Order: sequence, then structure tokens, then C-alpha cells
Amino acid sequence: MNINEDYLAHILDELDRFAATNDLPLVHRKVEQTRKLLKIELDEQHQALSMVNDKRRERHCQVVATNLPL
Repeated sequence: MNINEDYLAHILDELDRFAATNDLPLVHRKVEQTRKLLKIELDEQHQALSMVNDKRRERHCQVVATNLPL
């Protein structure tokens, strides 16, 4: 899953729906659950970007190494 504007809008709509119940314990649980899910998703995206950057860095080093004069 990718966190984007539509996904965040969906989450906010869902939280608004729970907030309308005035059941504060329920709202609190949903906010905490959503926060944990978003943190997991952001951690996964960060890990994926780090892997891409590591591969780019590795490829760049290989290109530089092959272009060095002997």
C-alpha cells in the first residue's frame, strides 16, 4: 500500500465518522490503531526507498570505478 492523498482522506473520513459517535474511548482506540498502521506503512516505504538508494549508490560506485584511469 502507498500512503497518498486519497488514502489519507479516507482515514480522516473514517476518524470523523467515529468522532461523531462521541464515544471517546472508541475514538481514542481508532486514532491509536490508525497511528500504528500509518507508522508501519511509513516504515515500510522508508525501508523500500533506502534499498533503492543503496542500489543506486552501489551502481554509481561501480560506474565510477570502471571509469577511473589505470
